[in-house]
Amino acid sequence: MSKELLVPLITGLFGVVIAPLVIQVIIPLIRRRFGLDGQDTAAKTGPKRKSRRSKSSLWHAALGGVVGVLLGYFLIMPILFSPCPPFSSTKLSITSPTANSDVPRLVTVQGTSCHIPHGKELWLLVVPEGVTAYYPQTGPVVVSNDNWSASAYIGVDKPSDNGRGFLLIAALADQSGSAAIRGYFSQTQTDYRGLEPLPSGIEIMAQVRVVRR
Repeated sequence: MSKELLVPLITGLFGVVIAPLVIQVIIPLIRRRFGLDGQDTAAKTGPKRKSRRSKSSLWHAALGGVVGVLLGYFLIMPILFSPCPPFSSTKLSITSPTANSDVPRLVTVQGTSCHIPHGKELWLLVVPEGVTAYYPQTGPVVVSNDNWSASAYIGVDKPSDNGRGFLLIAALADQSGSAAIRGYFSQTQTDYRGLEPLPSGIEIMAQVRVVRR
């Protein structure tokens, strides 16, 4: 059985058991404990009363089961199996392209994110093998529901880059780091000079090696 069905099933069964227990046992005990039940206890006995309680138990169990299934599916399961659970640390991953895969010059990079701090931006950087400079790609990358996607240029439009390895890097930049990246795009010369060394305020979070085909 898949986890998508197992969690709601467990919470539904729990609701079937706990709802009648709370409504018919725990709440009456609390009411008697604090003197909130003004009815005569003897008046609550008898065949008719027992029949009504039996029917009420079925309704309470059914209601508890429905509520349990809904809570399990819409609340508990997303918390347990979410790639970005509450209170987890900041994470970034690149899901596509995969490591050592052959890619064209213009490639779509996809990934996931988790709890990006306020005031930081996601940027893609490319580093050719044999080079120590970082080449930012157009951005910053927009994150939607913990997922992101952006385009990146792998090398230049020359045969010499065919078969060459490149690092695709997902990085987080604070205000100063983002300013340094934007400064890179303000260059006026034809051949852009990469960022070297990596400016402060830019933190590498994930990277993957690809090969230009």
